[in-house]
Amino acid sequence: MMSMQILHRWLAAIVGLQLFIWVATGLAFNLIDSQHLNGNHYRQKMTAPPVDTASALAEPSQLLLQFPTQTVSAITLDNVLGKALYRVTSDKGKFGFWATDLSPVKLEPDQLKQLALSSYSGSGQVIAIELANDVADKYAASSALYRVDLQDERNTHIYVDATTAEVVAHENWGSNLKQLLFMLHFMDYLPDNGVSFNHIAIRIVATIVLLLGISGAILVIRKLKHGQYRIGRAHSENNTLILLSPDNEPLETITIHHSGMLDALNHHKERIRTSCGGGGQCGMCRVKFIDHPPLATDQDRSKLTDDQLNDGIRLSCQHQAMGGCVSLVNAAQLRHYIKLSSILD
Repeated sequence: MMSMQILHRWLAAIVGLQLFIWVATGLAFNLIDSQHLNGNHYRQKMTAPPVDTASALAEPSQLLLQFPTQTVSAITLDNVLGKALYRVTSDKGKFGFWATDLSPVKLEPDQLKQLALSSYSGSGQVIAIELANDVADKYAASSALYRVDLQDERNTHIYVDATTAEVVAHENWGSNLKQLLFMLHFMDYLPDNGVSFNHIAIRIVATIVLLLGISGAILVIRKLKHGQYRIGRAHSENNTLILLSPDNEPLETITIHHSGMLDALNHHKERIRTSCGGGGQCGMCRVKFIDHPPLATDQDRSKLTDDQLNDGIRLSCQHQAMGGCVSLVNAAQLRHYIKLSSILD
C-alpha cells in the first residue's frame, strides 16, 4: 500500500506541475507581443455593393414556411459573390438562402476560395480546401464548415461556412499558439469542457489540492506526535560527530555545520551515498546511532526491520544532526568511504 508520504509527494508533483504551467503561460501572455498571437493578422473587412432591392427578390416572409417548428429571430439580406442572399437565424442555428429563388446555399469549392480570398489581405496562395466539421461547434457553424489553407509566412487558415456563405474565422500559427496557451492556463484538457470554468479538469485539480492539504496535515500531526519537529537546531554542547566503521573503528571527526544528519555527515564530501537525494526513499543513508538513537520516523519503519531499529539504525536523512558517535552499517558504505578518501587524498 502506498504510504501517506509517497501519496503526498505524488499529489504535490501534480499540483506543482500545474502551478508551473500557470506561471509559464501567464508569463508567455505578458511577454509575447499580442500581434504575434493575432489570428486576424491578414483579415480585412469584406466590402460588397448593397443589394439592389428593386431587382426580383423573393419575399422573405416565404422563408418562414420552411421553419414551421423553429423560432426565427432574424432574417437579413446580404450581397455575397455578387448575388443577393437571405440569412435566417433560428433557435436551431443559421441558414442561407439565395434571395432570387429561396434555394438553400451550398457553396462550391471555387466559391469558397473566392469568398475566403475576399477576406484576406495577404499575398499567399490557396493550397487546399478541406471539410472541417470537426471544429464546427467551436465556431457555432454548420457541419458544412470548410477550411481554406493558404501558403504564407503565418500558415493562415480561413474557415468558411458553405451553408451561410460566411467567413467565420481566420487562424494562423500565432492564434494556434494562443489557443494552446489558453488551454494549458485554464486546464481545458478535455474536448467536452465547453466554455464553463467549472469543468471536470478544474474539479479534479481542486480535489487533488484538497487531498494535498489533508495529507500534509496528517503528516505534520504524525511528526509532531513522534517529536520529529524541532524549531531550529537543538542546542548541544557537543558540536562534533565521530564517524565509525561498521566495526566501531574511528574514521573521522566531523564538525556539525548543518541541521540535518545526512547533510552534516556529507559536509564538503559525500561520505554517505544516496540515490534519492535524501528523500527517505532509497534507504542507502542508514547509519547506526551509538548513543541515544532518535525516535524512529515513518520512513525509518518503512525501510528498516524491527531488529535494525532496536539496534539504533536510522535513515540519516530523516533526523536532526546531533553530536556523538554514529557508525556505518555495512561493507559497501565503508568501501565507498575508503575510495572517496583515497581520491581526495
